[in-house]
Amino acid sequence: MKRIAVCGGWDFQQPVIVWDVLDRVHRERGIAYLIDGLRPTGADKWARNWRIERGVDGRSYGPDWFTWGQEAEPKRDEAMIEEGRPDAVILFGRSKATEAMAARAEAAGLPVWWIEG
Repeated sequence: MKRIAVCGGWDFQQPVIVWDVLDRVHRERGIAYLIDGLRPTGADKWARNWRIERGVDGRSYGPDWFTWGQEAEPKRDEAMIEEGRPDAVILFGRSKATEAMAARAEAAGLPVWWIEG
């Protein structure tokens, strides 16, 4: 695995789990590029912090509320898959947003790893 996308709900407030999972994936498969959804809290925040601390390259995709309005988050998720080109997606917690991202990733033929927390 070289490129990993991370998605999680706002309420996933377990940074130790996010860091442990990413450390394990990095150790076992290697993460060259980490993609997150630029949420200010939750799994995206902890993954971004992990990426910065570990010196892993990556990108944060923020929702463009001005352009897309209520469709901003689905459009952001689409960009994370299409532009980010991850090799796998790690989902932290279960919510409508993570389930939508799982469906999008599976439709693109990507492995999806659920971490319940």
